[in-house]
Amino acid sequence: MKSKYEGHTPGPWEASPIEGSFRHRVSTTNGQIPLVESYTGWGHDSDHANARLIADAPTLLEENKRLGARVELLQKAVKAAQRGWKKALENTHE
Repeated sequence: MKSKYEGHTPGPWEASPIEGSFRHRVSTTNGQIPLVESYTGWGHDSDHANARLIADAPTLLEENKRLGARVELLQKAVKAAQRGWKKALENTHE
């Protein structure tokens, strides 16, 4: 089963304001593939912050995958330790 993110345009992406407007463009770092263009017309600081957050999506996704794998590994280690403790405790009651 495919993840809902499989097949996205590979990163890195970058966010840049479109000169002379309140618009922002998120594109691949070589600028060849525009991904998102946003326009609010208000020029708030949050506009560019939102564009930067979108641009960081590939990096955040990879970090999420890395941390998810670590969590799985830690869960397995905890379960193994619990089994070991249970066995050790059973042996002390004999």
